[in-house]
Amino acid sequence: MAAHLPPSVTVYETDHAGHGADLARHALDKGFDRVIAIGGDGSVNEVASALVNSGAALGIVPAGSGNGLARSLNIPLNIDRAFETALNGGIRSIDAGKAGGHYFFAVCGVGLDARIGQKFQRLKRRGIVPYFYFGIQTFLTYEYPRFEVRGGERRFSVSPLSLVVSNGTEFGNGARIAPGAVMDDGLFDVCLLERMSFLEAAFALPRLFNGKIVNLKKYNSFRCRSLTISRVSENILYHVDGEPHTCRGPLEITMHPHSLKVIV
Repeated sequence: MAAHLPPSVTVYETDHAGHGADLARHALDKGFDRVIAIGGDGSVNEVASALVNSGAALGIVPAGSGNGLARSLNIPLNIDRAFETALNGGIRSIDAGKAGGHYFFAVCGVGLDARIGQKFQRLKRRGIVPYFYFGIQTFLTYEYPRFEVRGGERRFSVSPLSLVVSNGTEFGNGARIAPGAVMDDGLFDVCLLERMSFLEAAFALPRLFNGKIVNLKKYNSFRCRSLTISRVSENILYHVDGEPHTCRGPLEITMHPHSLKVIV
């Protein structure tokens, strides 16, 4: 890929977790105004997190299994076209979320998706097939922990299949959990999927991909600028852009409007 790039472009390869963020900070120190991340949502998140509130813009060449942020931004999935966009596209400022000290740009969540993300992280083989395999396996054994939630004027207790805080429209692979989300409106779309039987989930799954999930009776959503999720005497497992984390005590999720420049 690098052979077709102009000589003004410097290419670095990551070799360990966190290296993408280090390289992005290095690029900022060198005065680069465009930093291009080539990889999946985890790699893109690393680079983007280092660019928040900086003068540099993020370019994305999606090369992962889900590519949720790239899809939410309508960035081409074709590598050559994505490079062309990253090098010559316009600049858009989007919002960023922060959960437990970690930035996210597409989605953050607790529930089934966080549990799947935890299992998926340990796999050497990636792609939609193993993801769905572990998704079904995890669904059948999921225990539905109870969370206390505060968001805007809402206060409620819930044991959901999934609670997703969306800045972008989708998880990845075309799974649109928040079809109406706008990435620069200063608001999260908080999406709740209630407990379902296996048959109910099988019926609901196609709607996740055709944009009709919002019509499902066991789907609810609202918008807010910040959210607090608590779980009594237990750690909270959550994910940011598919990367799993745990926190002790309340999980604070905050909105940072127009804090990341992206090339689209």
